[in-house]
Amino acid sequence: MSRFYKYIFLILIELIVSQYPVDAQRQDAILLNQFRLARQYENLGQIEKAAELYLQLYRQNPNSPVFFEGLKRSYQYLRRYSELVEIIQAQLQRNASNVRLRAELASVYFRNGQKKLAF
Repeated sequence: MSRFYKYIFLILIELIVSQYPVDAQRQDAILLNQFRLARQYENLGQIEKAAELYLQLYRQNPNSPVFFEGLKRSYQYLRRYSELVEIIQAQLQRNASNVRLRAELASVYFRNGQKKLAF
């Protein structure tokens, strides 16, 4: 009887392992389609819709520079400076030594009239 359970266990492991790449590929395809739609909205001037999609993408993968840049562009265009500050600060928490991010944060503070924080 224990051999039977071993075989069942091995079959279950095989099923789980074999499904992972398909699910990962499916998830990547969904993210790519959402990204393409966000870019299309951005190119059509529908920045609010683009920002919503970029935010979803960014939340799913905050380490993606592509999603971060898309969201950053959208927030800059919409002048949503407080949200822009939040995402830049989140990126700085991941990489505190990034000088470019520090300069971008100072620029956002300056554009938002917070000159003391900019310097």
